[in-house]
Amino acid sequence: MGRGARFTKLIPVSRGYAIPWAGYAYIATIVLIALGAINSGNNLLFWAFGLGVGGVIVSGLISGTMMMGVELERAVPSHGACGEPFAVIHRVKNVRRWMPVFGLTIEEVPAAQRRALRSRAVATWPSVFPMWAALRSFVAYVPPGESVEARAEGVPNRRGEISFDVVRVTTTFPFGLVRKSVYFREASGRAASSVVLPLVVRLVSGAWGASGAEARLGRGQRPREGVNEEFFSLREFVEGDQLRSIAWKASSRLGVPLVRQSVPPQGGNVKLALATSGAKGVELERAVTLAASIVAEASREGRNIRLDIGSSASSGSSSEHAGGRASLIAMLEALARYRGEESSPRGGERGRRRDETHVVVTATSNGTASDNRGRDGRGLDGVVRVSATDLEALAIPSERAKLELLAEVDGKAMDSTRNRNGRSAEVMAMGGGGASADQGGGGGA
Repeated sequence: MGRGARFTKLIPVSRGYAIPWAGYAYIATIVLIALGAINSGNNLLFWAFGLGVGGVIVSGLISGTMMMGVELERAVPSHGACGEPFAVIHRVKNVRRWMPVFGLTIEEVPAAQRRALRSRAVATWPSVFPMWAALRSFVAYVPPGESVEARAEGVPNRRGEISFDVVRVTTTFPFGLVRKSVYFREASGRAASSVVLPLVVRLVSGAWGASGAEARLGRGQRPREGVNEEFFSLREFVEGDQLRSIAWKASSRLGVPLVRQSVPPQGGNVKLALATSGAKGVELERAVTLAASIVAEASREGRNIRLDIGSSASSGSSSEHAGGRASLIAMLEALARYRGEESSPRGGERGRRRDETHVVVTATSNGTASDNRGRDGRGLDGVVRVSATDLEALAIPSERAKLELLAEVDGKAMDSTRNRNGRSAEVMAMGGGGASADQGGGGGA
């Protein structure tokens, strides 16, 4: 099951029939047989015509009776991650005691037609998925009295808060001549919500903090490790670690390269802010990705993090004893909802601590020149500024391929409110023909 996903029972709100293209071809063939039978008076053609009509009737009765026994539950994860599979789980239950269910297609409807479905909620999940994406799953067989789970997966390429509303369950069993559809939604009428976290990449060792970014980009020297750093633990070597940090004796005993982790003597606390005034589209997304990567890296190093992103401000500790993963997810969720509010680059002198490294992520390279910095890599105001334009240089080589997702982001696509109707209509059209006919026929069995 997905992260934090709980099953919620959905109720049917509309039913309908539709005829697919195969059904229209079948009906046209029956009409031709009927004309031939009438003109020739051939009994065999009349028999063929009767069998053809019987096939349509049987197809409608079987699919309608079968769908009357279908119940549906849905589990939406509390959060997902940009560039990683996002799965919505559907649990189909067959309440019939004797009749099985065959050939169900379950899909999330991008935008409900309020007149037919009487739903005020709007599904916004298409805003974080590619244009052609559809959250669809298939169940081949559900025995009587049992339930089957199916996963509708997609890979989001954008961050943001999303919602899920109506689910459509369809079948063309047994002959593919009639498509029977049932629409489900939550009994409360409210949409299920989730958050897609921003893209996170691994950064090179010492890529940020006091003079770290400048050292990586050749604008200064990497700070040397202090001789009085307190040993913390050993971990496996990953790309981007410094060779001098390898514990050679322990590595030779275990046969695996290990790296020493030390407790930072200074700057254990980090205050992170964003300065993205006027940034849109790719520029904004690169800044958010860099901020999320710094938050994840600081959490991995056991630092305490404070996040200041204007009206979406969030704070918390990433240390393990303070429930680090929960606060890390909370900060990443705040970054997922970030839409470019300006936070003070100075971060408020009253809220700063003496042992705190203050890092400001900027969308452009303005204000990050080394001529405004002291020997320790900080600005004259004591603030370390890191530019999102250097994101490729700060990421370890194996992680740079992930940054291709940011190239797909368009400034207009990030505004889910503006795009919701157009994109949802396109995804609805790709979900299969006859959708409007399904919703229009609310009097089906």
